[in-house]
Amino acid sequence: MLLFLFLLFPLAFFAECASRKFEGFPARLLFAFCGLFFAAVFCAFKYFFMPFYFITPDSFLLNFLHVLLGQILIPLAALTFVFLFLRRKESLKSRLESILPFYIGFYAVYLPFRICITPLPFPFFYLFAKPLLFLSLLLALTKTAPLLFVKTERALLPPKLFAMTIISFVLNLILPAGIEALWITGSPAFLIALLCVLAYASAVLALLKE
Repeated sequence: MLLFLFLLFPLAFFAECASRKFEGFPARLLFAFCGLFFAAVFCAFKYFFMPFYFITPDSFLLNFLHVLLGQILIPLAALTFVFLFLRRKESLKSRLESILPFYIGFYAVYLPFRICITPLPFPFFYLFAKPLLFLSLLLALTKTAPLLFVKTERALLPPKLFAMTIISFVLNLILPAGIEALWITGSPAFLIALLCVLAYASAVLALLKE
């Protein structure tokens, strides 16, 4: 049951490297291991000093903010800052385009850790839907970020495409947290499935912009 959860991100890493014909593979592997290291340190610190068990079945907003801040915005902001700082001598475009292995390495440890320490049973959502949502999030963000934050790339986008890129960026950031909050609060399964499909489709559209 846990096999998919533990193998998804490593397989995604090798698939991403294969899509680039393993160009720069040693560097990408090093970035992934750095992500693994940061995740191990972070999870150990959280486990021993800041244990987190947060379930509020009646509050969509509290669950949404908990997932969005604790599992998406804060980790991604910290990882991005560290990665950009460590590779500060390179161009912003190059750094943003090479950050995906770092993200994948981190979430390959952090996400299973968050799921496995929950006192709840392991339902289908945690074992399959949530890992795919987070992987879609990482893939989409690393494709849209250079278009939004690199001046030369942003200047090439027509206004409508730029607006669509912003929408895609924001949707991919908030949908995993929103979907999980709906699941925790007992929303209908068809609504959660529909939103999962929307999240995956948004990620695919972002990938097609490459």
